[in-house]
Amino acid sequence: IGLFVFLAILFVSTKNYLKAVSIFKAKGDEQTASLTKAYLISQIALMVSFMFLSNLYHKFLWLPLALSQISLRFAEQKTEAKDEAVG
Repeated sequence: IGLFVFLAILFVSTKNYLKAVSIFKAKGDEQTASLTKAYLISQIALMVSFMFLSNLYHKFLWLPLALSQISLRFAEQKTEAKDEAVG
């Protein structure tokens, strides 16, 4: 059960990053979209490196997971702010 929960968390995190990238690209903010993609790549690299490292560095896992939710909320707030400014 624990493995499925962990994989679900990773899946949701990746989905958040990809959704944030698509929102930023739709609004023409290529710089922030690239930064969000870099965060996604860093999460993937971290997971690959954890296959070879010990349990000592597990606390670094939670940073990219939290950043995925933050980037998605930032993208959605930026979208709402632009919609309110136009409307």
